[in-house]
Amino acid sequence: RLDPLSPLPLPLAPEGLPLSPSTSAPPFLSLQSWIMATRGAATAAAAAALLLLLLPALASAQVIRVRQPFRTLMSAPEYAKQRDLLILALQHLQQMDADDPESFYQIGSIHGMPAAPYAGVENVTSPYEPNSTRWLGYCDHAGVIFPTWHRPYVLQLELSIRRAAMRIAEQFEFQFGLNVYKEAAETLSWPYWDWAANEPHPAELTDLTILVRVPPRMKWQRIANPFYSYTFQKETSSGASYTESQEIPFWSPAGSPTYRYPYVDNSTNTGYMSNQTGQIDTYNNMYNLTHDWVMNLFNINSWTCFADRGSQLSTPFCPLQSLESVHNWVHLYIGGCELRGESVYVCVRVCACVRVCVHVMAA
Repeated sequence: RLDPLSPLPLPLAPEGLPLSPSTSAPPFLSLQSWIMATRGAATAAAAAALLLLLLPALASAQVIRVRQPFRTLMSAPEYAKQRDLLILALQHLQQMDADDPESFYQIGSIHGMPAAPYAGVENVTSPYEPNSTRWLGYCDHAGVIFPTWHRPYVLQLELSIRRAAMRIAEQFEFQFGLNVYKEAAETLSWPYWDWAANEPHPAELTDLTILVRVPPRMKWQRIANPFYSYTFQKETSSGASYTESQEIPFWSPAGSPTYRYPYVDNSTNTGYMSNQTGQIDTYNNMYNLTHDWVMNLFNINSWTCFADRGSQLSTPFCPLQSLESVHNWVHLYIGGCELRGESVYVCVRVCACVRVCVHVMAA
């Protein structure tokens, strides 16, 4: 689980805005070059071009950060400060103005709906329907760069989390852990949810609230759990969502949350509520099977069979499951496939924070 990419800061202009193509930048990855390299051609050549962009940064990396399993980061005493900072930083990004490029909403929309151009990169062919006028974002599914695309994408969110964590760490008083929290922020990485572990669903992903120590004096405080759901900061709409068989209009009013296994409840402003019991039961009934699928992936000696669902289905003699296929099943286990479920709406796969832990594993 070593993460040699974490020390790499994406080139940023003042105020945290991504550099434009005309701005002088270091000779490594910018968000624009990543998007254009990965969407310019859905081939292994595009992935190789992306790797070449990253090599100078890899060579100069001074710190190797280790991404921890989600359970470890949440419970191990040695990661207690990182746990506080991750929760508080995630809460901060979620509460930022939805038009801010470092907000959770904006970074989430790179992945999918509600799809919108990010950092000025427009007129990019949708990886879902290249011959359609409907655009569903930059993310590459059913293509051979599915695993490599998600690596810099997760890194982009991780860097924003770390910058927010550094600002939060500075708010602690010296006698209440200022230096310890600053060190924890410097080494903070996003955790991964290990699909291959024979473990039940983590409670921290479904609890409505969570305890965390807050600045300036490390006082324990119970806050809304940012891992539970994301609340839309503005009304959000798009022409259609994407499923295997149908189009469903996407609309969420300001203040509405994301849902998992939703059911109709007319007492809410959107008419839905999450069925957490359904989510937990489904995952706990399936994680043994997911473990076997992941183990089988390591016996595949073909990248096209290993990487993605599209290549797997079109290539003779590929095994039943690819990395993307297993990833898709995990989405369904924890999001549900009913109307407005998080796994129906492509955008909410990332706007829901649990989805990021899933994608770290995929990357």
